[in-house]
Amino acid sequence: MRRYIDHTIQKWIEEDNLEEIKKIIPSVYSIHSVNKVGNNLIYLSSAHGSNAIFDYLVDLGARINQRNKQDINPLVISINNNHLSIAKKLISLNCDLKFNIEPSTELLNSGDIAEVLESRNIRSNLTNSELIEIIIFLLIRKCDMGETTVEKLRKLKENL
Repeated sequence: MRRYIDHTIQKWIEEDNLEEIKKIIPSVYSIHSVNKVGNNLIYLSSAHGSNAIFDYLVDLGARINQRNKQDINPLVISINNNHLSIAKKLISLNCDLKFNIEPSTELLNSGDIAEVLESRNIRSNLTNSELIEIIIFLLIRKCDMGETTVEKLRKLKENL
């Protein structure tokens, strides 16, 4: 099986062309294939908001927590690119909420995060519970929290 994802596959993911993807994955390419910068198929579908391909890859057992060479995972890129339906799916699949990021000396509060989301035109597309979910994620990302805190935040999210 081929290991490296080529440009054609990336184009099909960008177009959310599930039929073409099904022809080659997993028969020709492994679901764990990566491109030259370490992005796997789940990462690419998360980056481009390719919901059908994302669902197909999850059903095949693709790794939802695999990081690329820049140490970015599918959850971070899906939120960054405003693909919130995929971010919500990743969270519901219990994706990794721990990040290898140095704790900030200036921790953001939820008001600061809401302001950042507003400035990126993300807030207008969100329900209140979605906003809270993203704020929780971003607070986890910026703070140095232990396992207990992460579990408490997950429980809070589940009760939204």
